Amino acid sequence: MSIGFLNTSYGYKYNAILTSKISDGNSPFFAGTKLYGTFASSYTFNFATPSTTIAFPYGNKNENCTDDYQINGPTINEFDITISKEPPVSDNFITSGFKISLDTGQNIRDVGPYTGNYSYYTRDMYDKQSWGFRQAYICFRFPVGSGLKMDIGEKNYSIGYESYNLSRTWNNTYSLIAAAEPGGLTGIFLNYHFLKNLKSTIGIAFTDSAMFPIDRYPTYEFSLTYNPLNYLVFYEGMVYGAENFIIYGNNLIPDNLNKFFYNFIGAEFSYFEGYDFVLDYEAGLNGGINKSFVYNNAININSLPSSGAYPNQFISTSDSTFNKSRFSGVAFYIHHYKAYNFGRLSQTLRLTDVSDPQGLWETASIPGEAFRYFDYTLTIGLRPNIKIMKNIQYRLEFEHQLSNQDIYGDGNPSQNMMNFMMIYTFSR
Repeated sequence: MSIGFLNTSYGYKYNAILTSKISDGNSPFFAGTKLYGTFASSYTFNFATPSTTIAFPYGNKNENCTDDYQINGPTINEFDITISKEPPVSDNFITSGFKISLDTGQNIRDVGPYTGNYSYYTRDMYDKQSWGFRQAYICFRFPVGSGLKMDIGEKNYSIGYESYNLSRTWNNTYSLIAAAEPGGLTGIFLNYHFLKNLKSTIGIAFTDSAMFPIDRYPTYEFSLTYNPLNYLVFYEGMVYGAENFIIYGNNLIPDNLNKFFYNFIGAEFSYFEGYDFVLDYEAGLNGGINKSFVYNNAININSLPSSGAYPNQFISTSDSTFNKSRFSGVAFYIHHYKAYNFGRLSQTLRLTDVSDPQGLWETASIPGEAFRYFDYTLTIGLRPNIKIMKNIQYRLEFEHQLSNQDIYGDGNPSQNMMNFMMIYTFSR
């Protein structure tokens, strides 16, 4: 695998296709099993002089950041171990496989298994669980047409273009687009190639409300990846129905109007040797809380606790609704790589623009106020051409974040950060 080179947005070519013919039952089930993983550690410096808090008395916290929120010290961003087996292709038998990814580090705190975990919504990022299963599912391949694949279990989809696995992305940090995406889904997911270059995924998942564990909200996912030419990939998808609620008085109030909706669409162009261009657009809509529900339950809309809860107040967004929000964001990437005698050198420029017009989507936003976020990063990666370092990449990243509100550092509208990261991948 070429570390730091992303293949496609929704169908990462990370795992080798296993060809062991075990469908007839004559070979052991674990034949063709792969073991691999990623270790990523970094050091981040923030030039915006972050303000001090009780938890971070030295101001060593980056505002509105996920896996790199801690600065001025070494950080383990990711350490995952994955064991997997692809169901072999067979024209006559149903074949089976599985995938389990156990992760620890800072980035799992943003996308970890939060379903049914009330503390996920009430704790700050630094206080969330630092380990979890990013993937845990069994899979079957049916001899139907070009091959129907079924996954049953928990999956952390990388919807849109950005991925939370640092070995598969070009940059160290994640934009607000990635932070807004839904996390893990647990359910049944069908994968099918309608055409040679047209891949589809249809999923039905269930998410628990921590307030009412017996209530399960169905979540539907659909995505397409179309590769009409070797150098051009289109992708589109949506998630509808994921859990959506508001925290009040140590309770989770479920959405009683409509559910979460998230859509993404984008393309990757790689015609010129050594270059990749990506354009990604994403948009979402959160449902709201009906006013009659608020008043009938004597909810004080003017005094919600601000400690760790999001959002920290209700706002009226229509004549009948509190806290109905929307979100949109666009990301553009230019990635270049070239092999030299000393190693493989890459450069990535990423530009993102995110809009939170009602101040209800991002945790750093203020409810009722329009927010715009801009994020620009330049990442330089090097994989040395030394045998003992063939699976190691070093990255130096410069990041500039800008907002129309003073949310960074000690009341600044922007912050500049520098991050140095080492990524090691291994496989057996």
